[in-house]
Amino acid sequence: MKEDLLIYNKTVPNIHIFYYLPIKWYASENHTIYSLNTVYYPKRGLYNYSTVEHAKKILREHFEDIRMCGIGTVIICWEPSNEKLNDLLPLIFHLVTSMNKESNDERKLKITIQIGNYQDRTVESIRNNIKFFVDNFTTNPSFLKVYSMRRQKSLPIFYVKNAEQVKDWS
Repeated sequence: MKEDLLIYNKTVPNIHIFYYLPIKWYASENHTIYSLNTVYYPKRGLYNYSTVEHAKKILREHFEDIRMCGIGTVIICWEPSNEKLNDLLPLIFHLVTSMNKESNDERKLKITIQIGNYQDRTVESIRNNIKFFVDNFTTNPSFLKVYSMRRQKSLPIFYVKNAEQVKDWS
């Protein structure tokens, strides 16, 4: 029975999970009537990222839960117009790096980015999105990289949602 337990208290870098934030819990009709915008109700209640302390608390809890499931890579779903998420990115990378320093080598998390669908997305805009992350985040030790035999160095990994739908992809 013990063999069936969580991968012996390790995270596996090859197991990835998509993570969306911030969450829009309520939908409004005419800005007067609000209804819950989700099928699921979180056990921790409807959390928010209104302050840095709230954000740190819920992100740490989520990332710890992810880590306890043996998942080694968190894919942050990102679009350039998501200003709240853009504000949270430095906090996310700092928090994961801090958590990794506190844990043993077998419990480390990695972060990578999924570039989402957005209006007028082109190969050039995706290149600019990747450049934004390369310039600002890929030097962080928590950013997921793989070793390229051809280039003889580690390179960051990105997901591109529905890449086949990019207008000028060839």
